[in-house]
Parts: sequence; structure tokens; C-alpha cells
Amino acid sequence: MAKYKLVAEEQGWLDSFNNYWGTKYSNNEPVFKSQELNSYSIGAETLESAVDIFNQRVAQGPAIELVEVSDD
Repeated sequence: MAKYKLVAEEQGWLDSFNNYWGTKYSNNEPVFKSQELNSYSIGAETLESAVDIFNQRVAQGPAIELVEVSDD
């Protein structure tokens, strides 16, 4: 299974993402794309879908990314 990290262009975007979804992610935190969010994240079953929804609805651009990291 591929490993990813959650990367925000600016800390403010990550703070907004966490507030929007009720999460507590850190910049460059190792994650899985299919990771489930908490019970408050209605409409987004996985972290990948939460990032897509946030970028489209809130940031209106690529503010948060899931970046694949090597297994090295």
C-alpha cells in the first residue's frame, strides 16, 4: 500500500481544513488516502475525498495535497 503525506501550501489552509472537517492533521503528516475521517465528516468517507472536497468548495484551488512518499 502506497504511503502519502498531507501537505498544505500554507499553515492557514491546513488550519481551515482541520476546522472544516473537525480533524487534527499536521503538515507533512504520514497518512493513507483511504484513511477514514471522524464521524463529523459527513460527505467525505476518506481523507482523499475530504481533500478533494475542501480544495473545490473552500480553497477553490489546490491548497491541500496528498503527496506519495517513497518506501526508502
